[in-house]
Amino acid sequence: MLLPVCRAYHGTGPAHRLLATLLLAQGHSVKAVALELGYKNTSGFVTMFRKAVGKPPARYLAQRESGRI
Repeated sequence: MLLPVCRAYHGTGPAHRLLATLLLAQGHSVKAVALELGYKNTSGFVTMFRKAVGKPPARYLAQRESGRI
């Protein structure tokens, strides 16, 4: 388990999105973050992330690492 409070934030609110971006930025895999946040698979998580952030997690992380975010 990544964080004991993760399941309490399952949803699409700002806290959920913030927690997702923080966990991804810390190096946790998309699959691990999706499961910790209560998604049954990565597909639903990626869809939520894309709608909330405007890009899929992999692109967000790549741009963050290159300093374009």
